[in-house]
This record gives sequence, structure tokens and C-alpha cells, in this order.
Amino acid sequence: MNLETLTTFSIIFFLNLITSALSQLKYVLANKSKSWEMYALIGIDTLFYLWSLKLVMKDTSLWGVVILTIGKLLGITLANFIEDKLIRKIYLYQIYLSDYDFVLDLEKAAHENNISITTVKGYSNGIERFIISAHLTSKQAKWLFTYLKEHGIKDPTADAFELSKTFGNIKNRLEF
Repeated sequence: MNLETLTTFSIIFFLNLITSALSQLKYVLANKSKSWEMYALIGIDTLFYLWSLKLVMKDTSLWGVVILTIGKLLGITLANFIEDKLIRKIYLYQIYLSDYDFVLDLEKAAHENNISITTVKGYSNGIERFIISAHLTSKQAKWLFTYLKEHGIKDPTADAFELSKTFGNIKNRLEF
């Protein structure tokens, strides 16, 4: 493999890494109603993708396609990492449980992990139910659902709502 081919493959790889990451992140911007930023990303994404395709078309070997694919996969991984770590999302989770003793244990464990939850008692078809309500970051939600799984609740009935703003002291309890 000569230096020119290696350079071409490196460019293909990095272009696809960038375009895949940008492609994933434009959906985040679309959900946040950031239209001009999203359109700018679409333009850059298209430019880089077409440039990498042009380079792949010049190369007659299968390596160009392999490098393009690896760049795409790693770009998606990078975008997911950026979304999880750098973009601060807050969700309101409502989880429906029926075991009162478990709910008390969950409340205690959550407070030990600096997670504030509220429990509301209700009824569904005459059966006593408890609604656990919590404002959580992705990191805190992972802890909560891991805790539920570890205690035998693998697929709880739950609602999740992405919040655009929170007010009051709840911001002090959110861990990103």
C-alpha cells in the first residue's frame, strides 16, 4: 500500500467519522428546534459525504468501502457518546409500581444516590398502585433502571418526557 492510497483511506475514514457524527447530531438539533444550526450541519454532512464517496469511487479495491463503513460505524458511536456526555438532557420519568415496601426501599436508595423522587398513591381497576415521579438525567436514569432490574423489575410500566427547562432547587440534584 503506497502513501497516496493510505492518505486517501485516512481521508475517507475521517470524513465518514465526521459525517456520521454530524448526521446523528442533527436529529438532536431538530428536537431542540435549532433549525439554522441543523441546516448548516446537513450542508456540511452532505459535502463531506459526497467527497468521501468520490474518493471511494476512484479506488477500485474493496478497502475503500470497508474503510467507509468503519468510519460510519465509529462516527455513530462518537455521536452517541457526545449526546450522552455533552448534551444535558433532563427527563421526567413516571414509573408505576404496586409493591409498597419496594417503593419505600427505592425511595431510600434514590435519596442515598442524590436522586429526588416523589411517590403518589393511586388506583387502577381497584388495585392500589404507586407512581414514582423523578426528574433525571440520562446518568441517573441508568442508575434507576439498573436498580429496578437488580430487584426483579425488568420491564416496568413507565413514561418518559424530555424537559426543556426546570425551575427551583431541582437543578441542584441533577448529575450530568
